[in-house]
Amino acid sequence: MTKKLTATALALSIALTSITTPVQAGRNDDLNRFIAGAITLFILSKAVENNKNSRRQTSRSTYNPAPKSHKRPPKYNKRLPRECFFRMRTANGPRGVYGKICLEETMRHAKRLPAVCEDTVRVRYGLRSEIYDSKCLSNRGYRVEARRR
Repeated sequence: MTKKLTATALALSIALTSITTPVQAGRNDDLNRFIAGAITLFILSKAVENNKNSRRQTSRSTYNPAPKSHKRPPKYNKRLPRECFFRMRTANGPRGVYGKICLEETMRHAKRLPAVCEDTVRVRYGLRSEIYDSKCLSNRGYRVEARRR
């Protein structure tokens, strides 16, 4: 609204200044000034109109809201079986781990466990075993299932 008002005031001031000058007979300067003012007024009105059109087009093209997804990720059991948990002695103290083979045998979705938590450790006689770190899994929402009585 204020832009329209400002543009109109500017156009009127340009148009009126060319008209209010004293007219002298026989000179084309006044006519030339009037025509120049009219052309200026026309150019300003077109510039304001183009500015409005360009804003409308850019506002529509740049605003692209992200589609709202109401789908939840598939739920699966985030409880880990207690029988797969054991403690290892390390140089830094005891470490709680889950055996990978045990988890694959007892859990349905063991393949979905985070690969970040997976580790390979050396056990007896240079043999290696794959494990999951219990702290890493608990930080990602996995919990030990309750004891059965």
